[in-house]
Amino acid sequence: MLVEPYFANSYINLADLYRAQGQEALTEQTLQLGIKNQPNSAAIRYSAALSKLRQGEKRAASDLLKQAVDLEHDNAQYWYVYGLSMESINLGQAISALNQAFKLSRNPEQLYAQCDMLLKYQKPESKACLQQLSQFAPKEVIEQLQSRY
Repeated sequence: MLVEPYFANSYINLADLYRAQGQEALTEQTLQLGIKNQPNSAAIRYSAALSKLRQGEKRAASDLLKQAVDLEHDNAQYWYVYGLSMESINLGQAISALNQAFKLSRNPEQLYAQCDMLLKYQKPESKACLQQLSQFAPKEVIEQLQSRY
């Protein structure tokens, strides 16, 4: 199946090829083999989580994303997607993960996602989040976000 079975990107690239061909079952099989052969690869788990999300399996995706952030604690993208995936499962963990993503990246889009989620669920931390976001985003963006809730 693979030329380099101990090279994590081999699994990810082959799985991506299968995904592009619409063969999600082969994508998943490839990534599961990758996890077995490369148990310390956060990237394979992240790719497997994206496959699970495409299949509508949020809980399985969240479990894989949690494993990815545990293996690669400093990856803001993993934290961000993990946070988004946790919204309907555990809101507190979702908000915490989005906060961690922003702390690592300082990407205002990740802070925006956190504020959006806080406002959506009318959490008391919304105001502080918006104040922090106002350092990065124009006033119109803040007002638009507030007006939706």
